[in-house]
Amino acid sequence: MINAFRYENTEDLLNTFQPYNEDWWVSRPFDEAFYIPEGFEGCASIVYNIRGVHDLEVRKHTIQYHLDKDGILLTNSPADFGWKGKINSGFHNIEYYYVNKDGEISEIPAENIGQSTFGEYSKDVRVRLTTYTVPIGNKEKVCTDEYEKLNIK
Repeated sequence: MINAFRYENTEDLLNTFQPYNEDWWVSRPFDEAFYIPEGFEGCASIVYNIRGVHDLEVRKHTIQYHLDKDGILLTNSPADFGWKGKINSGFHNIEYYYVNKDGEISEIPAENIGQSTFGEYSKDVRVRLTTYTVPIGNKEKVCTDEYEKLNIK
């Protein structure tokens, strides 16, 4: 469903497809870029399917994640945004950047990025969150217990 994504221009739309061989065309997975406030250390979290907030954006075939000062991004987009299924979802680039107060970006070194986790959390059976979480700054940090910072009521 091409119309499920927001494209910056026609080039982004056209770059979605790449030739597999002479007879087949498959969808190329989207790359991802995470923009995190400079100095942030801890568990960066993307929370999906939240009504009333913005959808994720795609620019130059890259999903853009702009996190707030607490390392959280709430999005209306589904957790499978950009996911084209097991067959076509292969390797893609994931980049992490710090953003300073002037909007300048600098790449976060790989040694400062821990293992990401993807999962669901529920409270009182009535609230269910789907999240993607990754430790920034302390590669050894485990982020599976960070849901309380989301202040679920």
